[in-house]
Amino acid sequence: MIDSGITDEMKKKYVERRHADLAALDQALIEKDYQTMSNLGHQLKGNASTFSFDDLAAIAVALETASHAKDEKSARTSINAIRTWLARRSK
Repeated sequence: MIDSGITDEMKKKYVERRHADLAALDQALIEKDYQTMSNLGHQLKGNASTFSFDDLAAIAVALETASHAKDEKSARTSINAIRTWLARRSK
């Protein structure tokens, strides 16, 4: 296994910072701002992978795909999955 140099403290801070992304996604959903949802999904996909949060990266891919399709129901499902993911890791 390759040592990524990412500490548990760095991962904790990463998770804490994702709450701001969630707030932005909630607002984008209200406004049906699919471009913002797509951009945030894309960013989450990349940085979640960097931190080895592959489950979050998969959710972000689904969000990005839903946003491109302007599929509000699927975007909402993905955003709620991000909310659940954060809740489990913020304890």
